[in-house]
Amino acid sequence: MSRAFVSEDSADVNLDDAPELKIPIPPGSRNYLAPEGEAALVAKLGRLETLIQPLVQGYQRGSIGASVRVCDSQGGVLLYRIVVVDEARQEEGLIGWTSPIARGLMGKTKGSTISIQLPESSLSLTILEIT
Repeated sequence: MSRAFVSEDSADVNLDDAPELKIPIPPGSRNYLAPEGEAALVAKLGRLETLIQPLVQGYQRGSIGASVRVCDSQGGVLLYRIVVVDEARQEEGLIGWTSPIARGLMGKTKGSTISIQLPESSLSLTILEIT
């Protein structure tokens, strides 16, 4: 049937009347795990641990959250912290990951020299430290 002939005002299904889903195991009860389920959880835990390692050990490469100390071509030392776009405040050294400088720093390591093309000029930076 075409939608043109269906009344929009008459709701056959009321979402408020949907049954509440019950958790099959009461809180505080034991929940046994098959070996396959354990292996899947251990693998997932391993992936999560690799994600949080940079927070514990510091950053090895330029990435969101990293503070990067650089030296420009005139010998000036600058400190940038790569952040998400909503947190960017260039005057405080917080640069959004989408900015040309942050994109140039992403994935680079200590000692790397990068050339960044800005709208009006180019910028050469050497990475001194990443924390």
